Amino acid sequence: MDIADARNLTRAEDGAIGLGRDYSFPYVTPECLVVIDERTLLVANDNNYPMSVGRRPPDTPDDSEFILLHLSRSLADGD
Repeated sequence: MDIADARNLTRAEDGAIGLGRDYSFPYVTPECLVVIDERTLLVANDNNYPMSVGRRPPDTPDDSEFILLHLSRSLADGD
C-alpha cells in the first residue's frame, strides 16, 4: 500500500522502508481489514511471516502494525 502521509505522522529513517511523506505498508500478507465506520478503515499485520523484517531490513524484526486510514469520501458513496 502506498499512502500519502499528509500530516507527517511518520518520519523517514535511513535504511527504513515506507516511512515519511510516502508512507507504505511493506508486508507480504496484511492480516485483516476492518471497516470502522463509513470513512475509516483499519489495516493490521502481525509480522509473523518467516524471515520477514518489514521496515528495517536486514536484521530488525518489526512488531505488529495497525493503521487507521481516514478516507476522503464515504464508503457508502460507491462508484
